[in-house]
Amino acid sequence: MRLTIRLLSSVARKRPFYVTTPIFYVNAAPHLGHLYSALVADAVQRFEKLTNPDCNIIFSTGTDEHGTKIQQAAAKANLSLSTYCDKISQEYRDLFRDFNINHTDFIRTTEDRHKKAVAHFWKELVKRDYIYKAKYSGWYSVNDEAFIPETHLRDDIVDGEKLKVSIESGHSVEWTEETNYMFRLSAFKTHLQDWLKTDGVVTPSRFQKQLLDYLDNETYFPDISVSRPSSRVHWAIRLINIANAELADTLGNLAARCAAPALNISNTQHHISAETLATCRGEDTTGKLMDAVERLPEKVRKSRIRDESFKM
Repeated sequence: MRLTIRLLSSVARKRPFYVTTPIFYVNAAPHLGHLYSALVADAVQRFEKLTNPDCNIIFSTGTDEHGTKIQQAAAKANLSLSTYCDKISQEYRDLFRDFNINHTDFIRTTEDRHKKAVAHFWKELVKRDYIYKAKYSGWYSVNDEAFIPETHLRDDIVDGEKLKVSIESGHSVEWTEETNYMFRLSAFKTHLQDWLKTDGVVTPSRFQKQLLDYLDNETYFPDISVSRPSSRVHWAIRLINIANAELADTLGNLAARCAAPALNISNTQHHISAETLATCRGEDTTGKLMDAVERLPEKVRKSRIRDESFKM
């Protein structure tokens, strides 16, 4: 009886803990920035496992394999789209294996399980009247694969020609008109304002205040285009004859992340502040890391002498 109670108690304490990287775009081979994201997430889940051995770690990563830039990259590499995506996605897997990134799930957006999630997500949005068909026009960036609001553009001179470019990315835009499916973002303005009034939902806190100020001051909160014509973007998940389900493709893979509070019951939030990242970029981080590694045996010895190995 005592053993049974102990086992039940152990099961009850086995809470899930969820951590995720971005899903990485396969328009090019992985680089140091991708590895850094994975290493940070891996460090978070390993620390959680050390401090809470009974937790059930869910560590998700993967590759985003649809869109115009993928089409262009595959053509440049003279490979079929599926062969190209298989190749680059495998490079991510190999990189994470070589650096012992201990993920529990690797998701590819070309997998059947993802396509099923996208179809279900899209149907739910349609059923709830959050998606409708409309003619849409605006400034479109091919590089960013997104419509850019007028307020996020600036005039620039490129090769002697006056162009509009995205303030954020610097990529040029072109005026585009097309029939798309729209998402009723405007229906969520009040809900979003209420959510942002809770302290700590966005970090660093100054960004939370900026978002709230924007919503409070912005009288026009437009609906957004959430599809792309299949005539222009053919490498995608097609749910409707004339369009690809861009929103669902983007969010279908991330839908489980909306359940993060349920997966991470203790609501543990590990994060590195923007200020810390800026400091790291401005320093010889690699040199400091190597120096720290070289001094690690001495630090371990001192910790063992002081019986403080848990501070490692």
